[in-house]
Amino acid sequence: MDVNNNKDPLFDPVTGHYLEVTMNNAPRDRLPHKPENWLDNRLCQNNPIHSLFTYNHFPYSIASSSFQASIRQSRPIEAIQWALEMARADSDFNPNVKRGMGVTNVWTRLAVIAAEDVGLANPMMVVVLSQVLDKKYNNFDEEEMAILNATILMARSYKSRFLDWSCHVNITPDKPFDPANLNASLYLYHNKIIEHLKTGNHLQVIAYFKTLLHYAAYDKESKNKDPFPSAVFNALCQGVSFQNKKIKYYKNKGQLIWICLATVLRDIPSYQNVIKICEACYDLDHADRFRWKGESSLFTTCAIMAVCLRDQVEPRGLDLKLAPIEECFPGKQDLTQEQIQELRTRHQNGEIWYPVSEICKDKHTREGKTLGRGLQHFMELKMFLRHEDKDLKALNDFYLRYAILTNYSALPTFDKSGMTAQQYADWIPELRQRFERMVLIEK
Repeated sequence: MDVNNNKDPLFDPVTGHYLEVTMNNAPRDRLPHKPENWLDNRLCQNNPIHSLFTYNHFPYSIASSSFQASIRQSRPIEAIQWALEMARADSDFNPNVKRGMGVTNVWTRLAVIAAEDVGLANPMMVVVLSQVLDKKYNNFDEEEMAILNATILMARSYKSRFLDWSCHVNITPDKPFDPANLNASLYLYHNKIIEHLKTGNHLQVIAYFKTLLHYAAYDKESKNKDPFPSAVFNALCQGVSFQNKKIKYYKNKGQLIWICLATVLRDIPSYQNVIKICEACYDLDHADRFRWKGESSLFTTCAIMAVCLRDQVEPRGLDLKLAPIEECFPGKQDLTQEQIQELRTRHQNGEIWYPVSEICKDKHTREGKTLGRGLQHFMELKMFLRHEDKDLKALNDFYLRYAILTNYSALPTFDKSGMTAQQYADWIPELRQRFERMVLIEK
């Protein structure tokens, strides 16, 4: 399909940038038509998660995108609607019936959002999600209420995306990894990562971590049977642990980073908040749904940054960092549990409060791909955060700039902007000013 023939209503070809709009004033779709007998037929969907349709027949990918955008823009009521759409996509309300993929995926998205969009601005959310992610609930009602309460906290959280951007930089570590001298390289990387963790050089720790992941992927592709010898692993693990438990042995070279983190944490016992954050990240990184998958690097990076920035992170504490209630709820009052239950009932009866915002049709959705939306749409509209932590803005912009320059410099232009990657990276201060103006739209 030629995406150039599909005019994007949010893109201004004169400026080469997207319009300054938020979910508060961007166009919205009409509500979808729900096929006859859909509420029964939805339980028979036998497709991958993002090919499902939701409770009220939205494409699941659109609901998921809308869910995350609502949280980013501190819209808890709208986020509740999309959480219900996702959770109820293929789940029966009968407590005796096994929950569907939708419920599992909502928890997965919440855990990812806790690191990707909230991160060290409110690290307690990572701790909370590590505790509830795989909890066994008595029935669907209990679990859905837990999802909605977590969603409200996430939407009200102060936020920062610098962890995500730091996962997307391509940096060369100051020492190369030599697969031909495997054991020596593992010991060398162990020592260098610890050195950089102690000095707070997060850029180099990220570089070493990404190099380990690169070779771990190569090990898998080449079917390397012993990429991380157990004798080396056990020697490096001597005397370190997480939550007084021995670090799990996996042959994936990425596990070396956790040995290094545990070693440094052992030597800074007074940093109890940092330790708790790292323990939560360790549990999330090793959860079955994340282990060795792309999202898991967010949790590892969160731990890396918590240690490297420990003198800033520790005194901030682990109290929930939440935006004022009056700035998040239309009625300027928090929801009671009874009101949340009322929203669940109204939704079950087919009520929808918010049609799909045009902003949410991003590069991960069929609709966004048809419009030719890519990274520029994400950067200028979709990643916009309301209640962004002001103390972490500079770090976010540093890693955003680094990600652009180390990934896209070879391209003639950056997406639809007409700029080179260097020019777009130099434009980031203007992007920051755009976001400040977009905050005023949401008020």
